[in-house]
Amino acid sequence: MSLFATVPLHFRHFGDPTKPPAVLLHGLLGASRNWQTVARELGGSFSVYALDLRNHGESPHAEEMNYPVLAEDVRAFLAGENLPPVHLLGHSMGGKTAMAVAVRWPEAVADLPVVAIAPKAYSSHHREEFAAM
Repeated sequence: MSLFATVPLHFRHFGDPTKPPAVLLHGLLGASRNWQTVARELGGSFSVYALDLRNHGESPHAEEMNYPVLAEDVRAFLAGENLPPVHLLGHSMGGKTAMAVAVRWPEAVADLPVVAIAPKAYSSHHREEFAAM
């Protein structure tokens, strides 16, 4: 059951759909296209889904933006694609999102490689950049 209104996530698929699924989540201000080179390489062994998280890339924009809603979006994607437990890889913000998915729905995650982020609170260090945008 979803606690939040999810958005349908845009994704790019690489590899053989009969192989085990791997889902790649980009970092803040990134998009699925950031993963294309890695996804093509992994596509030899996995069915790779590179997602655009909400408010990024070609996915819809929504006012609400936090880790619980990002995780809900990813879980809705996994359910919509009817995927078995996935190899869920996340970078930075995508890593925090992946951890949120794994904590809330451990049965959906086969393993959890996380890059460039830890399960701790971080201070906002992009305030000036966001204000300028």
